[in-house]
Amino acid sequence: MRRGRLPGALTVLFILASLVASGCSIGAPPTPTPTPMAAAASAANPTVDFKLVNPGVLTVATYGNGPPDMIIGPSGELTGLEGELFSIFAKRYGLEVKLFETTFASMILAIKENKADVVTYIFYYKLRAEQF
Repeated sequence: MRRGRLPGALTVLFILASLVASGCSIGAPPTPTPTPMAAAASAANPTVDFKLVNPGVLTVATYGNGPPDMIIGPSGELTGLEGELFSIFAKRYGLEVKLFETTFASMILAIKENKADVVTYIFYYKLRAEQF
């Protein structure tokens, strides 16, 4: 584990919990014509109206590879531990995952400028925690 960084899985869970707690509300389906993945989602899944950059798409800001937590695959898909967690979350809520590749310094800015919904692992300190 790198010094000063939360373990990848713990960070992803923190980020996803933050998204659910601050950026969504429970309610009716977001659109009358859902994306193909949303239409295929199980009826057992809760109906959640996420306020996403693009409806039906979980946009993940990333800045490159950080094995084993985060690996960008040859086709541009997010793999590794974080990729698996984002994929499971997206599948559960009928979302597609799209990467927004940027630099480390611009990940938080991507959230603030509404270019991404969540970021991959980040280094923790008090001010950054308050921003999220």
